[in-house]
Amino acid sequence: MQFQNITLFLLTLSLSIFAVPDFDFPPTVVEEGNGVRITFSVKSFTDVAVYAEDTLTGKIIAHIAAGVLGLKAPYPLVSNSLTQSILWDKKTDKGEEATSYEINVGLGLAAQFVSHYGWNSRHIFN
Repeated sequence: MQFQNITLFLLTLSLSIFAVPDFDFPPTVVEEGNGVRITFSVKSFTDVAVYAEDTLTGKIIAHIAAGVLGLKAPYPLVSNSLTQSILWDKKTDKGEEATSYEINVGLGLAAQFVSHYGWNSRHIFN
């Protein structure tokens, strides 16, 4: 009987770790002064990335915010809050004014191996 309780606990724990992150309310973008305010809320603490893409080229032009929500969320994310409100000054990563952009908010991001960079197997034996 005790073994079944432990198994149930481990199963519950694994399901909560792999829960798919989702918005409680989706992102909204509203003009505010010389910038835009991006507001959204998530259902549980997760990692987020907020960025702007050029609508003409599809390239990322500004990395606005990124990090894990929770007690130690990095600025400009609000610590210990599922609701976020970020003011972006419409400047690209290069400091230029963004004229044609689309705001994107990604949740539950995961690293994926693509390839080695700068790897040369001959260095192992030299």
